Parts: sequence; C-alpha cells; structure tokens
Amino acid sequence: MAFQARWRELKKAGWTTKRPTGVSVDFTYLKPGNTKKDVRGVDFFVGEIELMAYLDEVDLGMCACLVRLRLFFTLCCVQLSLQRQNQRKRSNLQHAPPRRRSRQPKRQVSRKRSLR
Repeated sequence: MAFQARWRELKKAGWTTKRPTGVSVDFTYLKPGNTKKDVRGVDFFVGEIELMAYLDEVDLGMCACLVRLRLFFTLCCVQLSLQRQNQRKRSNLQHAPPRRRSRQPKRQVSRKRSLR
C-alpha cells in the first residue's frame, strides 16, 4: 500500500505530523496522544521510511495474530459442534421409549395323564 493511502488511514485514526526542524527534511509522525518527547520508533517516527517499516511490522504481527485467532475460532466451532452432537444423542436416549423385551411364545409342556 502506498504511503499516502496509509497516511490517510492513520490521520483518520488520530495520528498527527510535525514539520521538519533545522536541516532535516523528514516529517515527524506521532501516534494519537503522543509528543516528540516520547520514545522514537514506538510513539513517534521520523520520516516516511521509518513509519512504513513500523506499519509493515505491525501488519505482519497482525497477520500472525489473525492466523492464530482463526485457528482458535475454528477449534471452538468444532468443539461446539461436537458438544451439540453429544447433547442430541443424550436427548434422544432419554426421550426414547423403553425397549420392549421380545416375547417368545410360552412353550406348552405336554402333560400326559397317566391312566392309573
């Protein structure tokens, strides 16, 4: 992404600039709420190159973070799906009518009467 496009985004987010002082030709780019007295490379950046390097580093960090977040989200969805399946199985078992024993016809015992 070109510097101008990124700077537009940063400006909307509250970043500010300070004009170059002395012999310097590089603007100073300040994060919202920071001054030139804060830490260089963390709170403010001198020149477009320094700012772009920082933004690229942040973007790479965000990409790694998003990959981890996506993996976590996927695992949560899988776990939730498995829990729901188990709940359905339990629910089906609880509401199922009791199994009936198969009735076999009773054997008739033949009784022979003795003739005595």
